Amino acid sequence: MASVNLVTLSFLIGIAMIAAVAVLFLSRLRMLHSDMPAIGALPAPERYRPMLRLLREDEFAVMRSNPAALRRMRQQRLKIFRGYLRCLAADYGRMLAGIRRIMVHSPTDRSDLAKALVRYQASFAVGLCRIEIRLCLSALGLSTVGLTNVDVSGLLHTLESLRAAQAGLLSPVPMAA
Repeated sequence: MASVNLVTLSFLIGIAMIAAVAVLFLSRLRMLHSDMPAIGALPAPERYRPMLRLLREDEFAVMRSNPAALRRMRQQRLKIFRGYLRCLAADYGRMLAGIRRIMVHSPTDRSDLAKALVRYQASFAVGLCRIEIRLCLSALGLSTVGLTNVDVSGLLHTLESLRAAQAGLLSPVPMAA
């Protein structure tokens, strides 16, 4: 009887975790929806480079002798990191909205681009979820990975790729002679 209860409890926990991940994914997808397309130049991707080192373990080495200061420093860095993450998602969402606007006003059908944008958006949202889950597991002490393996380089690469695609759409088309 105890094994049945354990199986039932495990099943319910599994369902709850799947539901939590689904809600997280949908909320991250929603973060990327912007009614306001990018007007003018967005901040350069270099703006987000500090994210790559904010949570690196060697950055905390100076504070090892003072656990209270180390904890405060980690909390502050995490808060800054999450702020960067929100800005990154907002910029990405505005770039998606800008490309959608270009597509709507384009004289040619760009269904291939529309499909690619859906894939890009889903991929970016999955990346955001992956990072959020690692941050939460680390904060709960459930992750042996720690904060040092929170990698945003994939998101930054996706931002740069989308920026290049947007620049390609905005460049003037040469006229045939």
